[in-house]
Amino acid sequence: MSTQVSETMKRSIVSVCVVIALCAMPLWAGSGKKPPAKKPPAAVPAKPAPAKMPTKAEPKTAAAPLVVKTEIALPLSLAGSKPAQPKGVSFNNEILPILTQNCQRCHSRDVKRGGLVVENADFLLMGGNRGAALVPGKSADSLLVQKLEGRGPGGRMPQGANPLPPEQIDKIKRWIDEGAQPDPDPIKTGPAAVFQVAAPAPVTALKYSPDGKLLAVGTYQRVELWDVMTGQPVRVLKGHTDAVHDVAFSPDGKRLAAAAGAPSQRGEVKIWEVASGNLVKHLGEGLSVSELLAQKCTVCHNKSTIANTAVSGGLALDSYDAVIKGGKAGKILTAGKSGESLLVKLLLETDKNKRMPKGGDPLPQEQIDLIKAWIDKGAKADEFQSASGMHTDAIYGVAFSPDGKLLATASMDKTVKVWDVDAGKLKYDLKDCSDAVYSVAFSRDSDPAKLRLIAGSADKSVKMWGMADGKVIRSLTNHQDIVYAVGWLPDGRIVSASADKVVKVWNADNGQVVQNRGGHQEPVHDVAIAPNGEVATASGDRTVRVWNSGGGVRATLQGHDDWIYAVAFSPDGKFIASGGSDGQVKIWNAADGKLLATLLSLTVLDAKGKPVSDDEWVVMTPEGYYNGSPAAIKVLQWRIEGKYYPADRYEKTFLQPDKVRAALGGQKVEPVNLTALLDAAPAKP
Repeated sequence: MSTQVSETMKRSIVSVCVVIALCAMPLWAGSGKKPPAKKPPAAVPAKPAPAKMPTKAEPKTAAAPLVVKTEIALPLSLAGSKPAQPKGVSFNNEILPILTQNCQRCHSRDVKRGGLVVENADFLLMGGNRGAALVPGKSADSLLVQKLEGRGPGGRMPQGANPLPPEQIDKIKRWIDEGAQPDPDPIKTGPAAVFQVAAPAPVTALKYSPDGKLLAVGTYQRVELWDVMTGQPVRVLKGHTDAVHDVAFSPDGKRLAAAAGAPSQRGEVKIWEVASGNLVKHLGEGLSVSELLAQKCTVCHNKSTIANTAVSGGLALDSYDAVIKGGKAGKILTAGKSGESLLVKLLLETDKNKRMPKGGDPLPQEQIDLIKAWIDKGAKADEFQSASGMHTDAIYGVAFSPDGKLLATASMDKTVKVWDVDAGKLKYDLKDCSDAVYSVAFSRDSDPAKLRLIAGSADKSVKMWGMADGKVIRSLTNHQDIVYAVGWLPDGRIVSASADKVVKVWNADNGQVVQNRGGHQEPVHDVAIAPNGEVATASGDRTVRVWNSGGGVRATLQGHDDWIYAVAFSPDGKFIASGGSDGQVKIWNAADGKLLATLLSLTVLDAKGKPVSDDEWVVMTPEGYYNGSPAAIKVLQWRIEGKYYPADRYEKTFLQPDKVRAALGGQKVEPVNLTALLDAAPAKP
């Protein structure tokens, strides 16, 4: 934790914040929810305003907000040693946040599209399948810059998203022109330099359980279930593919659905039993034909090896079109007739010198059967990517129907799918959107014949379907940009949020706009709806706005350090949770907008940067009280007049789980008289 002291005030306390020592290389590679139209500059902590000198009658208290200061790439040892500072543009501080937000969706170690990884400077300097991505000292000749400016082969990057702002490209160019150097290794001194903390992954999804006791937090490859009464995580649901973009509790609160998936490959929905943490269903489980061939065959048979016919036979198997085209020996499959298809014959060949994969073990029978079934059903392109009927791209939205029998999913593959939850089978495959789909929501109708589903899409529309037959009822078209979030108000109207920075309320019966709610300065990524009809909206402008039922802004919640991707109302409407790129979850009192606590999940590393545990946590209140796991508490520090001190110096005063619980319950918590505290026990390094 940190306390900043003004130069002119000597010992007078101006603000309180928590400092977490962070590793230079983040361990997460998922993109944030809903790629923003543009990324703002990295947050710079505001300089505290001068405060009046406290008198004996008016002691200074820890009333300023407690903030998590994520000093990415500036590790600090527990002994207080300072990190080596990069000269010029810092890759870790200035370049990595840009690449993380805009490029890691496709260029992480998990996806590695084109062989390029951008998770740290060393990976970036290694380049990809096209060769070097950078020419140190020559930004104009660097493929990375050419792609960002739209001059490189294959079109502008990021693919399928808006171009990077010129100021961000200029910063990357300056770093390259300065030599494209990684940041220096941090200085580590003494045996105390043991623990660091990886940069927290963005919070991409939030939902309260129906009873209001749990908060599900979706982040990179996991969902955390927090007890919102104590501020402690009770369970972590791991093993998701890439970022978890949305979560949904079943109406009875017994199950939780989490939406994720591999970008441009396949979607994934895992359904968990909340009480036990057991995985009860995995929609899209099992390999697709595309993934199977990629694992077993594309080492020899890809577009780069076609010219070497001695190895590939002129056959590529890394795309649907290539598989259909065949190779030097002609076509390798006959749609509808697996028994006559050369591909199947080669997989079943008993002569190991002729069998595919050449020189390897034969494919298990169930994998051969998967390929045969795909061919016998017509060898269709969509089933090549997903034989199970699952989405062929990451899933960004998920929702249960009011009776819990149906589950809707929205994907970057431009489709919405409706599943029979118990059977795990596809009921409707809705292909009426012309671009990526980001969110879905069922109406509150209890009558299945009247049940409707809405979805927000990058085609700037809100689509509505009837669930009795799966047919489109109407399309709501008035937004000027991507529709990121949709929901149903208690009175049956529809609310939507968009990258055009506007929140709209619609008449569901005629599709007319009832209200336009403007004011956000950046794209609006999420909406949450309270039982009384109030709406909370999360935006890239780092604020949450609370709108009354008449459309007026009742409160603006500020405190996040970066884009906010997710927001949720508690079922009784008393509390609001928000989360975003800074990796923090903040809990607010909905009545007055007061920040109650900040939740943070941490991965603790050893001195060599290797993970010790990824299940560490800290919860903090604005008054300075905190609780946390033992390993996480060890890396907390006080910052006083620019110097760092172990958190345990004032542990007896501020490590107060009871006060944290009181704050989370909305009770008033008295702040500490910091002036008296420091006078009684002055801090020493």
